[in-house]
Amino acid sequence: MSAENTGHIRILIAEDQEYLREGIHRILAAQPNIEVVGTAKDGLEALKLTADLRPDLLLLDIHMPRMNGIDAAQSIRATQPGVGLLLLSQYDDLEYVHQFLGNDSARKGYLLKSTLGDVASLVQAIKAVVSGQLVLDPQLTQQLFQRADVGLSQLTKQEQRILSEMARGQDNQAIAETLTIEKSTVENHINSIYSKLGIGSEPGRHRRVEAVLRFLKSVKND
Repeated sequence: MSAENTGHIRILIAEDQEYLREGIHRILAAQPNIEVVGTAKDGLEALKLTADLRPDLLLLDIHMPRMNGIDAAQSIRATQPGVGLLLLSQYDDLEYVHQFLGNDSARKGYLLKSTLGDVASLVQAIKAVVSGQLVLDPQLTQQLFQRADVGLSQLTKQEQRILSEMARGQDNQAIAETLTIEKSTVENHINSIYSKLGIGSEPGRHRRVEAVLRFLKSVKND
């Protein structure tokens, strides 16, 4: 049974720096419904352990020996598409973000390592990625909105704020609480975002992921 159905999330950690690897392990192991099933010290070991342990999510660093995190993530996505991929990085370079997300961005997240100081946000991101969402660090979304014009200029300020919260992995109730508005108002704004960005409701489309991707692409192509 999947983590989405049971609420129990099995995580593999890949980080070359031992003190960080053990620190992340301790942080996550202390959280309810989260189990750290293993740790890896480089990209190749992460590939092997992911194949052996079948975690719900691989939390990995960018710069690791033998194989970097982006290459490891791409290999795992090609062979085990059901594994969530959450990359922790000290770099807020948007080119890294685009390389990591590639053409298959569901069940992926890109967070800065400063997130480790906010355990609640880290856990929220893990849950969002496992549920199929695309999650971006709040610092990245701020940069993106400062640079984005193409395709987003038609959104109202409130819609931009809501899209930013969606990019963080927030669900509709959390967005409503953050912005101090009704959940139904959030839902109306999100439907307006989908309409303005031309995102339909055909079966098989993950509309939240596509909205955040449209956000990214508007910056990349600007």
